[in-house]
Amino acid sequence: QILIDVFAANDGQRLDLKDFLVDELKGGYVYYEYVISGNSVTQKTANGMVRVIDIDETPIDFNTDKSSLDPHDRYRHNISLTVTTGKVEV
Repeated sequence: QILIDVFAANDGQRLDLKDFLVDELKGGYVYYEYVISGNSVTQKTANGMVRVIDIDETPIDFNTDKSSLDPHDRYRHNISLTVTTGKVEV
């Protein structure tokens, strides 16, 4: 499961960011494995696809006037992805 919190400056930006992320992620994406040596990536290898099984997106509502909330909580949205690589871990 992958959780994404969207923090926006206004409702329009929140909805635009949410729509963009859902559209980009719903088709799945390439799964990469990395080799790290010291502080840098020395190798990046594609090793399959991450398939998105389910997407749940919910605006965060604190049941209070938005002007009384901290700025980072006023226009928040949560996206929850259920994903699989289709590989069996051993």
